[in-house]
Amino acid sequence: MMNRYFTWILTILLFLGGVSTVQAQKTDRWHIRQGNRLYRQGDIDDATTQYKMALAKDSLNPVAVYNMGRVLLQKAINSTSQEGNGQSQMAPQEIDSLLRTAEQMFQTAARLETNKIRKAMCWHNVGVMYQMAGQFKEAIEYYKDALRNNPNDDETRYNLAVCQKNLNGNKQVKHYQMEVFVKDAETKKPLPEAEVVFQFNEPGKETEVLGGTTNANGKVAVFIPDTLASRMITVSAFKEKYERNDIKGQFTAEELLKQPDDVRTIMLYPDPMVVLFQTVDSITGKPLPKVENDITVVVDENYKNSYKEISSQNGKFPVKAQKGALVSINSQLKGYQPKQTMIEKFSKPETIKMVPDQNQKKKQQQQQQNQKQNSDDNKDKNKDKKKDEGQNQNQDQNQNQQQGEGQPETQPNMSQDNVERLLEAAKQQEKETQERLQRAKRLRQRRQLDKNW
Repeated sequence: MMNRYFTWILTILLFLGGVSTVQAQKTDRWHIRQGNRLYRQGDIDDATTQYKMALAKDSLNPVAVYNMGRVLLQKAINSTSQEGNGQSQMAPQEIDSLLRTAEQMFQTAARLETNKIRKAMCWHNVGVMYQMAGQFKEAIEYYKDALRNNPNDDETRYNLAVCQKNLNGNKQVKHYQMEVFVKDAETKKPLPEAEVVFQFNEPGKETEVLGGTTNANGKVAVFIPDTLASRMITVSAFKEKYERNDIKGQFTAEELLKQPDDVRTIMLYPDPMVVLFQTVDSITGKPLPKVENDITVVVDENYKNSYKEISSQNGKFPVKAQKGALVSINSQLKGYQPKQTMIEKFSKPETIKMVPDQNQKKKQQQQQQNQKQNSDDNKDKNKDKKKDEGQNQNQDQNQNQQQGEGQPETQPNMSQDNVERLLEAAKQQEKETQERLQRAKRLRQRRQLDKNW
């Protein structure tokens, strides 16, 4: 085992023999970071040069060894792909040499690596290469090594099951290479490091799932066994700061394989901007609350979103749209004319000025006039009523005076208690008057007696 280990190291050093001397202050990690940046940009050749420089600094750096295997494998895949990366096609012997060197890199990195997750990735890649070659027995062993280091890797577990089924059935299961592309819907440029999920659906059977990540060219390739070729397939793409999207149309996996590249391309739209529009009165400029806004956002023939927003107390409502999209807003409020706002290339929020409905305004003015007229009529009626009541009171007073003086006058609105008190007072006064008359009579009688006497 040790002899084999040093053989791999010697192979790597021989492969890197042509690497030029680099600046002393540049560390192996610095070159790895530069290589990763170039790889993400799709510059495979320059990324390879940086990884070679990293290995010249430290030939036992497992990350540099793994990344070198990755770029070599990518070169081999690109050379057999219809898309490619602008390079000339390689001869089969050159491709085979790249694959064998990439395998050596992955195996060496797996033995040098202490991180179990990265170690599992190394063994997984080796297993994939043997599975592609139809050597299922060898692939099974490498997949087992990967699962020993990362038992939660579902993709490795699935590939292991496929290889075991093929080996136990003593038959070769044909695999199809499915390629899918992911691009930015606005710039039309490829999107690297986008997650792509393949779902294979069939009534009465469990859904099978495969996945992968796009490379620097925005492409991801998975190998589909012919056992799944007849199932309906759904392909979805995800990337941070982008909205999820799917391949349009209903296809089986076999049908999708035959579709042109543009059908197998998923356009991801950047997350929409959220800005606040405002509705105001066109005359007063005051905000209008509770305005119903029907909003439609159209980016292209593949993206259309319609929804409704109601303005708040300050007349504002949110609009979600990509920059440059076509935005249509239909605003409605009772007492105002409907307002249709069309923005061909959305870039910033706007103020929507709504015009009062003249017919409605006339109706309101007429209602106000009618209310005022009714109020004036009621006032006149009250005045006439009070006038009539005054005349009736004067007539009652004249009648009382004609009935005779000395009779106590009673007001129509005098209470019963007041009347009784007045009667009691009159009786008391009459009693006192009678008593005075009696005293005067007795006094005259005494005087008469004195005179006669």
